[in-house]
Amino acid sequence: MRTERRKVAPSVRKAASVAVCARLLARDDVRAARRAKQPFAVYLATPDEIDLSPLIDRLWAESCPVYVPAWRNGTYALVPYSKNTRLVVGKMGVLEPDPEGSVPKDSGSVPTDSGSVPKVWIVPGLAFTHEGERLGYGGGWYDRFLSAAGPTAVALGVAYPFQMVDALPSEAHDRRLTAVVVAEGTFAFPRVLAWEVTRRCPMKCRHCRAAADDCAYEGELSTAECRQVIDSLAAHAPPPMIIWTGGEPMSRADLPALVRYATEKGLRSVLAPCGLFATRERLLELKAAGVMACSFSLDGPDRISHDAFRGVEGAWDAVKAAMAAARAVGLPFQVNTVVRKGALDRLDGIYAQALAEGATRLDLFFLVPTGRGRLIDGLVPDAAETEAVIAWAAGKRTKLTCCPQAGTCIGGRGFAFLSHTGTLQTCGFVPTPCGDIRDFGFDFARLVAAAVNPLGVAGNCRGR
Repeated sequence: MRTERRKVAPSVRKAASVAVCARLLARDDVRAARRAKQPFAVYLATPDEIDLSPLIDRLWAESCPVYVPAWRNGTYALVPYSKNTRLVVGKMGVLEPDPEGSVPKDSGSVPTDSGSVPKVWIVPGLAFTHEGERLGYGGGWYDRFLSAAGPTAVALGVAYPFQMVDALPSEAHDRRLTAVVVAEGTFAFPRVLAWEVTRRCPMKCRHCRAAADDCAYEGELSTAECRQVIDSLAAHAPPPMIIWTGGEPMSRADLPALVRYATEKGLRSVLAPCGLFATRERLLELKAAGVMACSFSLDGPDRISHDAFRGVEGAWDAVKAAMAAARAVGLPFQVNTVVRKGALDRLDGIYAQALAEGATRLDLFFLVPTGRGRLIDGLVPDAAETEAVIAWAAGKRTKLTCCPQAGTCIGGRGFAFLSHTGTLQTCGFVPTPCGDIRDFGFDFARLVAAAVNPLGVAGNCRGR
């Protein structure tokens, strides 16, 4: 993460810092603390961290007391920070108030006067999760600060998109943050790339974001072009994991060769087929090429309901046969299902079917009405039903995807989508083009660096 941060161009850092500070100032808890002139604890940024100067300037203008960490008497303490404070390079190479300057020495860790204890804390870190877990710099200072501040203190992390990860190690004393504010408008190099290597598909699924048909599509990346994409992805450290998807990715005859090439270049691969072509022989070939796992979809607990949603008679039998083939060749798989109105009437049956077939988990994809899905936008579950599904999923072997209430969108912030023609998108459900890889000479890093995430940090494509 340190290396990735050092790669951030000064202009990008400045734009990201301004965006983060704007979002911090717009938060209700921050606004309330500002109106009450309550103290804030912030940090003085290193050259590659998010710079809080725009926020600090506003707090000073509004007469809110500001505190920053400084090395005092063998430990880190919070000391006042004002416009007149003289700064020096401190113990860890970070700017801090001069202990011999205009600010008096402070021997306490956190101000002890109840009126001076910061109510809002803005903290840096190396990595964060969307659940508020934080990886710091190893000293545990902020954990101690926040513990002393008490459970009502608002603790906010700030990050570039690439600093957001799926999970972090935690210990009993770690304090979970209230939220993490991520730089708006930026596009992070993905940890996971869903690559639509073809749009062709024999299914007629009612929700299909691509409105895919069983036909050839113009402009599809050739085998040679796909290899150039793979070369570019492999040049990034660490390279992303590829989800080979479509359409029906198995309708590409060169798919095994592309997977094998990606594997040789050090990329990990998983597969998202519809099931019609997923025979034992073909899955065995793809596993040998490097596919580590795959996903299959069940959109009903029985043949009639599943086939009706998938738009093809025999879809149920095909996906059940595909899951049996995956078991036979030792290929782990998860089951995906589209959450739509009336989901609670189906989920128990779908979940039972998934576990009985040997799935590792059930991934709940909340309906996003795009593509063919626009025709069924009336089936998008409302807030109450969404909450009920979230409650149903608790404690089960499930994952929530595209869930507005759960904040699970990571489009452009660790996840990206590449279309069959080479167009970058935040995800498949947001058709806004963010650049064409052909226009960047198949340099994926340059493409991402120039891209703007249309979702910003909202993490919600609903209504866009």
